[in-house]
Parts: sequence; structure tokens; C-alpha cells
Amino acid sequence: MKFVSQARIAFFNEHAVEVYGKTFEQIIAEKEQQQAEKEQILAQQQTILAQQQAEIEQHILRMHTTLHIDAEGIAIALDKSVKFVQSVLDKHKK
Repeated sequence: MKFVSQARIAFFNEHAVEVYGKTFEQIIAEKEQQQAEKEQILAQQQTILAQQQAEIEQHILRMHTTLHIDAEGIAIALDKSVKFVQSVLDKHKK
């Protein structure tokens, strides 16, 4: 790693403040905060998708066991592929 003097860091920070209104440390901290927020949002989205998937699977299972609808009928009712519905049914047969 190349050594950078404190004087050079100060010079570049002064220039950054003139151009961006912030020091490099502030810019980096903001970028890190934005990245952390993006990761948190992604984790929340993944949780929501998993919950939605579980709900769809429960609907499929209820339709099959309670209403005795076959995979094709469920696929039509839920606008899903027959292959997907059958895979859910097969997964829960085990």
C-alpha cells in the first residue's frame, strides 16, 4: 500500500469540500450507509417473497386436500404453471 501524507489527505479533503461540500470520509460514510440500507431492503424483500411463496403453497395444499382439486385445476385458478403446482404437491407428499 502506498503511503499518503497527512498533508496530501488534507489537501484532497479541502478540494472535496469545495467540489462536493463534504470530506472524503463523509462521502465514504454516506456510501457505506447507503449500502447498508440497500442490504437491509434486500433482506426485507427476500423475507416478503418467502412469506408470499409459503402462502401460495398453503393455498395450493388447501385447494388440493380440502376441495380435492387436481394440479391442473389449481394451476388455472391461481394462474400458475401445472409444473409448479405439481412440484408443491410433490414436495408436501413426503
